[in-house]
Amino acid sequence: MTKSVQVLFISILLAMISATVYSGEANNLAPTVTGTKNRAIQNPVIINGTAIPAITISSPPNQGASTTQPSANFTITTSRPATICWKLNNGMSTCSAPGAKSFNATLFNLPSRNHTLEVTAADATGNITTSVRNWSVIIE
Repeated sequence: MTKSVQVLFISILLAMISATVYSGEANNLAPTVTGTKNRAIQNPVIINGTAIPAITISSPPNQGASTTQPSANFTITTSRPATICWKLNNGMSTCSAPGAKSFNATLFNLPSRNHTLEVTAADATGNITTSVRNWSVIIE
């Protein structure tokens, strides 16, 4: 299978799993954007010997930290252009346009509990990688 056929196949696959525009309010998600439905992600996958996009998640909160702040604003960056998706506590995914190198996750009204932000990045050649940030909100 040629590279152009692989890219076309992945584009069609991503279009098939795209969800309709939704308001993230119910899941404590600030933006109203097009998301994708939850799906199993192979982690990591290498196609055609190209590098996997590396994901960086800004802080605070740091991995494993506890905070009294019921909100968080993460900047997610990748080393290669990719479609970047994030989800909070296994909720709906919120995704960037294809070819992004940066995307924000703004979370608010977080309840007192453990939280998990899961980020995936899929580049045009089909490489997919995942990164996770865990932290706790403690509201007294």
